[in-house]
Amino acid sequence: MGIYRSAAANVDTVDFVVLADARPGTRQVIPVWWRLLRLLRRERPVAVILHTQVAGLLGATAALVARVPSRIIIHHINVGVSGRLFRPIEALAGSVGLYTDIVFVGTAIHDEVRRFPRRYRARTEVIPNAVEIPEPVDGAAARARFDLDPDEFVVLAVGALTDQKNHEVLVRALAGVPRSTLVLAGEGPRAEMLRALAADNEVNLRMLGHIAPADVFALYGAADLYAMPSRAEGRSLALLDAVSAGLPVVLSDIGQNVEVMGDAARYCPTEDVACWHRCLAELVGDPAALATLRAACSAHDIGTVEQVVDAYAACIERRRRTPSDRS
Repeated sequence: MGIYRSAAANVDTVDFVVLADARPGTRQVIPVWWRLLRLLRRERPVAVILHTQVAGLLGATAALVARVPSRIIIHHINVGVSGRLFRPIEALAGSVGLYTDIVFVGTAIHDEVRRFPRRYRARTEVIPNAVEIPEPVDGAAARARFDLDPDEFVVLAVGALTDQKNHEVLVRALAGVPRSTLVLAGEGPRAEMLRALAADNEVNLRMLGHIAPADVFALYGAADLYAMPSRAEGRSLALLDAVSAGLPVVLSDIGQNVEVMGDAARYCPTEDVACWHRCLAELVGDPAALATLRAACSAHDIGTVEQVVDAYAACIERRRRTPSDRS
């Protein structure tokens, strides 16, 4: 079930109920909430699993009224990253039991709530994200599919074109790096700025827009390297997808990325264009260095979907056995 449908939601392969045609404005919130409440009362689920802070508040309040015993909110990124107002609201909602369980996808983002009230922290746990391991992809066929030059070194980044993702660092870093192409898969408000920046820096940039879930692993197969200079992340599914597809990765040195990849990745300070340039230029020009990085990434344990499923099942079962709130 979704409050509204987003092209980036990647839910094409599951049954999906949409409550609104677009992100609801202030006037639409109450009608959407009532539709959700009626749905929950009709279906009588044993659990609701909530994503994002606004949808989490709407879903949890409706689920509480509908007497759904397990109300799990999942935080994929730092609490309050979309607005400081959410931090006190989140602390209150978790402390009073609006959420029965509060899941963080990584330890680094969980640590940021260490000053929240004890009753909030008592409901928290860390369940790391994981992804399915894809079938091997023929790289030459994948390049032909996306009309990419077979002789170019393809640096790939997947994600919304927003300030958080910091793609402009990659554009600037690839200036002057021979036979390189930067491929961006995603949509967002910074698209035109990135195009102009690439033109100013004479960087070969391909912007593919939104890529359907069925096609995304072919895109990973077409790349030589995955790069992610994000200013903030949780446990990035795009990063996990890239590693599971066998790509070497270069990441910003934020704690969330280091937690995921440890010593298996290359890291650069988020805003240090010179460091990114040196690192990318080395990997483009040195096949042995690239192969070493690829081997390290491929050998790194990023967990399994089965582990994630088991952890959530245990969380729901624990609440079913002990429905009273934790103190």
